[in-house]
Amino acid sequence: MSRKVHDQLAKEYLEALLEEIGEVQTSYEIPKHEFQIDVRFFPTATSAAFQPFGLLGQLVTTPCFLEPFWNPLSKQDVRTCLLKLLLVHHQLYTQAR
Repeated sequence: MSRKVHDQLAKEYLEALLEEIGEVQTSYEIPKHEFQIDVRFFPTATSAAFQPFGLLGQLVTTPCFLEPFWNPLSKQDVRTCLLKLLLVHHQLYTQAR
């Protein structure tokens, strides 16, 4: 399975799972940068709605980004995810000023 096929499958799967308990946006582009975050999620349901989702439910009780991977993460994968998170935080910080 190629990376693009897996990536699309993971996005669609997470969207279908999570759309009942929150706002899901796939392929969220970080403005002014060349990066995309696979899934952006904002919960809207009560905490009881998350229980059937197990560990995933615990992860998404607060607004979050999800980056599913097919293979074990490399150091570069972790750095890229951290960079995306820091870019979003920077963007939020500069908008608040």
